[in-house]
Amino acid sequence: SPEWLNARRQCVTATEVASLFGLNKHKGVKQLVKDKMYSTLINGPFLRLGRIMESAVLAAFHEDLAINAKPMDAEYVVFARLNDVKVAATPDGKFEHDGLKGLIECKTTQPHKFVEWETNIPSHYLLQVHTQLLCMNESIALIGCLEMGMPFSFIVWSVERDLEIDYLIKQEVNRFWECFDNKEDFIVNKDLKADMINLIENSIHRVY
Repeated sequence: SPEWLNARRQCVTATEVASLFGLNKHKGVKQLVKDKMYSTLINGPFLRLGRIMESAVLAAFHEDLAINAKPMDAEYVVFARLNDVKVAATPDGKFEHDGLKGLIECKTTQPHKFVEWETNIPSHYLLQVHTQLLCMNESIALIGCLEMGMPFSFIVWSVERDLEIDYLIKQEVNRFWECFDNKEDFIVNKDLKADMINLIENSIHRVY
């Protein structure tokens, strides 16, 4: 809707945060600036497939791990936004299991790329989840990736919130908007990029 597009334009979203650290190979800072200047419809076959397959990934959590994973409540479908920083997130779901509760992020990938998930999570997805944790004020998230082909293997990683990651996200989002408002170029800080890579890689462990 026009309202949704306008709300998205007013914030750096969880899927966009990685661009500020040079960790999103699909979107650089220049494209991010354009997206914030103009409201554009965000759609396509991969996004459509992702939306359709969210329910399948949630079902895999229950089928393979007996984890009660549900779609996010309606009030969070649009945005969970911080009051002091123009950053926002739209988590896929939430879970409760063995006394723990937190967020769920659903991913799917083709068989030839699925093997990459055996050892790590792509950095831009990890920063997406950390931004969701920050915006929702949660401590833990589970990110599940379902293979889009036989044998439909499923991998789950746990992501723990980190206060230093929170700080860097807020810092760089604020710096982005300062540059945006002053019509200055935002230059990715390479030292922070290296620091962030180290932090996010130490925030995860394989669950399944």
